[in-house]
Amino acid sequence: MSQYKREDRFQRIKSQVISPRETAEVALELIRNEGVEAVTIRRLAFELDVKSASLYYHFRNKDEILALAATVALAGIRGAGNPDRPWREWLLENTVRYRRALLVYPDLVPTLMRRHPLHIGTEEHERAVRLLEQQGVPPEIIMPLFDSLESLACGSALYAAAGSAFDRSEAWKDDFPAMYRVSTTVGLSDDEVFERAARGVIDGLAGPA
Repeated sequence: MSQYKREDRFQRIKSQVISPRETAEVALELIRNEGVEAVTIRRLAFELDVKSASLYYHFRNKDEILALAATVALAGIRGAGNPDRPWREWLLENTVRYRRALLVYPDLVPTLMRRHPLHIGTEEHERAVRLLEQQGVPPEIIMPLFDSLESLACGSALYAAAGSAFDRSEAWKDDFPAMYRVSTTVGLSDDEVFERAARGVIDGLAGPA
């Protein structure tokens, strides 16, 4: 291929208008409906009606697209709610919102486990740290709070996704009567259980209010 043709092809690829946000939204739709395995450069190019080479011009690999998709899916969650509320309630609300988003996109959890090297939500974390410091939260417990609550939310979302099609009560009814008995007497919803667990993490690390 001549130098002229190579440059002409590069200009055509470069000129294809690709919106990073639209790419992320298409990726999120694929993840929600078909799973993260459906997110490939070829499939995204087809859905966006562009050439695969054009996507490679804007994104180095699939990881970059997944990182952007996670950023879009979780935009504003870390800073959600009224920051003038007591910090424990503010942080709990953020954690509940975070889990709620992960329940929609559990396939993003492996990407989010690498959120710091991938720079997902770093600016929001920075603002959240400053807010907690302003409210007098001891700096030595802020990252343990973030890490513990994120682990709890990610684990909860993965656990819910893995067990969504399993009716444990019926499965245990005949062979595991004790398990069946306690599984049918649960008095809390999954959301209530998570909220209590998250509150326990906050109070456990910060001490009594």
